[in-house]
Amino acid sequence: MATIFQLRGFSHQRHALAGAVYYRLTAFAQERMASQDTAISIKSKVPEVGRARWYAKRDMAIDLGRKLLAIKAELPHGHFMPWVRDKSGLSYIKAQRYMRLAREAG
Repeated sequence: MATIFQLRGFSHQRHALAGAVYYRLTAFAQERMASQDTAISIKSKVPEVGRARWYAKRDMAIDLGRKLLAIKAELPHGHFMPWVRDKSGLSYIKAQRYMRLAREAG
């Protein structure tokens, strides 16, 4: 506040105060950001975290693909694509991708 008061007559007090607040907030934010781990630093420290998440997503996709294959087997020929479009909430290409993963997984 003393520095802001010394600027009296050279600049508006509110401008000096706004500059001081901005300066302190940026300094505080930089200190906080430096103390926090980023996603990249966590992955470099524990690489299994990224791989585990990928395998979990892959396993979920395979399970969904197996369910889609079972539904496709129950439906008459030509009814699966409209079923996917209307009832599954997936695009047909994504459904094909999941089914391919399930077939490859065995």
